[in-house]
Amino acid sequence: MDDLDEESVAMGGKRACFTGPLAKYRWRALLPLTVSGDQRVALFSEGVEAISNAKTGAHLPELFRDIFRNAFLKFRDGRILTLFLNEVNGFAYSHREELGNASGKKRFRLEAEETETILRAMLEYPVLPLTGELALAAFALQLRDQISYWAAAIIAAARALGCKILYTDDLNAGQDYGGVVARTPFANA
Repeated sequence: MDDLDEESVAMGGKRACFTGPLAKYRWRALLPLTVSGDQRVALFSEGVEAISNAKTGAHLPELFRDIFRNAFLKFRDGRILTLFLNEVNGFAYSHREELGNASGKKRFRLEAEETETILRAMLEYPVLPLTGELALAAFALQLRDQISYWAAAIIAAARALGCKILYTDDLNAGQDYGGVVARTPFANA
């Protein structure tokens, strides 16, 4: 939402999302080096509550408020929160309206029927919902093994499902990642 405000200001408009009492919780207010780790934790925690609050967050889209409703910050370490926020800040997307849309023709070139067929086929396999615990396990793996968050999330999910072998070409073949061994599907074996 802060990016929408920034775009509006850049085009000569006004902020519409992080205004009034929410202004101090803007994304760009959390990241400066002048904000200490403890201040960042406090601002982030207060911001989560303020965004989901019916009074201060009433002007925000309902989906955005719902994401933060009943959310809480599991880690209170400013260093860890800073690492997390910097990782999220590195996400890049150019077509907001296509973000997360698997049938968006611009990115994936799949028709809706093809997308549905793929999704139904995926349901033949165990599906693990992304929970806060899984995200934190992935974050811990990322820090411990110095791998990308996304690789760590896949490993954490595989471990939670009881997998012992993970076929991937993105990790060190043969390395044990806490009980899940990476194997390359392209090895001559």
